[in-house]
Amino acid sequence: MYTDPLLAYQFWVEVESDLLAGFTECTGLGAEMEVFDWLEGGDNMSVLRFPGRTRYGNITLKHGFTESPDLWLWFMRVMRGTFERRPLTVILLDPEGGRVRAWNFAHAFPVRWSAEGLRADSRSAAIESVEFCHEGIIGI
Repeated sequence: MYTDPLLAYQFWVEVESDLLAGFTECTGLGAEMEVFDWLEGGDNMSVLRFPGRTRYGNITLKHGFTESPDLWLWFMRVMRGTFERRPLTVILLDPEGGRVRAWNFAHAFPVRWSAEGLRADSRSAAIESVEFCHEGIIGI
């Protein structure tokens, strides 16, 4: 029985409709809202609390595989000062390769990269981890 080895990569990164790489692990999908207190004059029994700005952590994808140089080239351009914010989608696949859920992020760019190594007999590259900064979750 043949099992597709790419099915082990359950998280796929899509940038502007191009699937760039698959990963086995994804962390940082979340948001945190600041809360500020308001001390209402004359009321010494309570503090009013209100939501403030929302902050988003970086998305880290680990143990990846790609045949495309596009993700690396994007990172290199950002590192050299060509600041490219692009829409980013992280897609979760089920064990059969079907799409389960996708998270869309606004104005993302890569901020960290580490690679396992390259093989001379293959066009593919192993990526240990890549980290993206973004300005918000715009849809799931």
